[in-house]
Amino acid sequence: MIDQKLMLPIGTVLHSDMYRVVRYIASGGFGNTYEVEHVKLGKRYCLKEFFMRGINLREGNTVTVSVENNRATFEQMRAKFFKEAKRMARIENSHVVEVTDFFEENETAYYVMKLIDGQSLAAKMAAQGRPFTEAELLSMLPQVLSALRYVHSKGIYHLDMKPANIMVNAEGHLWLIDFGASKQLTAVESQTFSTTSDLCYTPFYAPWEQVESATEYIGPWTDFYSLGATLYNLLTNRVPPKSTDIEERGAEAFTFPDTTSDAMRRLILWLMQPQRNDRPQTADDIERKISGLAGKSGKRKTSPAAGKRNYRLWYILAAIFTALVVLLFLLRTCKHKPIEVDDEEETWLVCPDNDHPHMIDMGLPSGTLWACCNVGASAPQEYGGYYAWGETSEKNNYVWTTYDHFNDYNSTGVGTVEKMIDIGADIAGTKYDAATVNWDDPWRMPTSKQCHELLDYGRSEWTTKDGVNGWEITGPNGGTIFLPAAGWRYSTVLDSVGTKGGYWVSTRFDSGTNNPNHQQSLYAIRLVLRDNLTVNGLLRYFGQPVRPVCTRIEERHGLIGF
Repeated sequence: MIDQKLMLPIGTVLHSDMYRVVRYIASGGFGNTYEVEHVKLGKRYCLKEFFMRGINLREGNTVTVSVENNRATFEQMRAKFFKEAKRMARIENSHVVEVTDFFEENETAYYVMKLIDGQSLAAKMAAQGRPFTEAELLSMLPQVLSALRYVHSKGIYHLDMKPANIMVNAEGHLWLIDFGASKQLTAVESQTFSTTSDLCYTPFYAPWEQVESATEYIGPWTDFYSLGATLYNLLTNRVPPKSTDIEERGAEAFTFPDTTSDAMRRLILWLMQPQRNDRPQTADDIERKISGLAGKSGKRKTSPAAGKRNYRLWYILAAIFTALVVLLFLLRTCKHKPIEVDDEEETWLVCPDNDHPHMIDMGLPSGTLWACCNVGASAPQEYGGYYAWGETSEKNNYVWTTYDHFNDYNSTGVGTVEKMIDIGADIAGTKYDAATVNWDDPWRMPTSKQCHELLDYGRSEWTTKDGVNGWEITGPNGGTIFLPAAGWRYSTVLDSVGTKGGYWVSTRFDSGTNNPNHQQSLYAIRLVLRDNLTVNGLLRYFGQPVRPVCTRIEERHGLIGF
């Protein structure tokens, strides 16, 4: 129940009798919103009054401070509100609500906005009695991204993205609203008289850096998390999962309708990644991701019964598709002889995304063919699985004591060192090779020599693919592979995703130690993605991706001399 004594009375005139209050609209933690009429023009506007809940009272029209000790906080926040009003007035974007005027009066501050003839997406969903369809969301999303791209370019972060703060009119035009002082707080400015120093946020729509007031980590990715929560709510009419639930349960924290496409699920999961570096970093990253999503939205999976009825047709189409893929591959690599494809070989000739050949000819002197994606990934931009060196499956904890090939500790007199089970100096093609075990013959983990060849003859460029950072390497013949910066796993932590990364090499690494208790090196070689590409060593129990190579095709088809 709104305390009317805290509101401006209907009929109040403001700013030298320019605006007359005609309707109370709503209140929030930092302000009251009214519909006002411009007295001379007769036009209606929306007016926001700075009024801090729990700190301010009203005597007549004048805003007062309930306790004198809160005055400094109020003055500081009022100045911030007025500064942001002036800043917002300079924003010119068709999808951000327009600020037309601002002024100070009644011991507080006000700004005037364009009055939108429409309703919030939250209100529209309630009125229509159903969630939005995937196609409807995809048609609206570019408008929201346009608004976010613009305000982010001005150094403004909304920090309260939710269905109630996106307005839509009858023609389907969207506006992002509610840019209050609470949305631009620094660590000091966020401290109010209330019992918390947290940034203001809406539960279930805010990521950890906002909930915990980690202002140094606030950025565009913070708004993108809230955008993902907004999409999830509009798609499901469910409250989004808490960021802590997502951290612990991953995709299982979400409940999507059966009609939701895999692409839309991946988009929302990407936006709502617990770690900020795992989310998109710019609005452009998201637009690239959704550019091909509209045509895929709302597709249902074929039922088992329908699949049986169409079995023969799908089998024929799959065979034709595979043949075309192989033909295109051969045309691109003219030096190859035709390959007779059988069912067993389809899994290593065609990428899991069914979009291109799995083997990439880089034009390297050895003829080595590099895989287009990582073990466990279904597309080149996915990170795939994380494996300790010599292990072939993922796990939850990457430490010495969970490592398959850890034996014991040896005392050295001054400490202890780890003892390792010797599985060989080069595990390529063995039962310890994650590429061979998971993808079968002829895939292998690359050797150190093959990695050095890739770096010596390839041209590398740090880039972003579908919102994922990594290195694109172009070979002498123009063939390219993309190595995403997937970070690595240590203990239960996934570290440095999006900024660094490493890929296991099949070769054991000589750490250079003179300790006689080291029966063999504790390290293995990895291809490293940092500020530049190189090859060095890492402790073998860390989890890293694996990018396979083909080294035995000539034995099966006589294609290339290695």
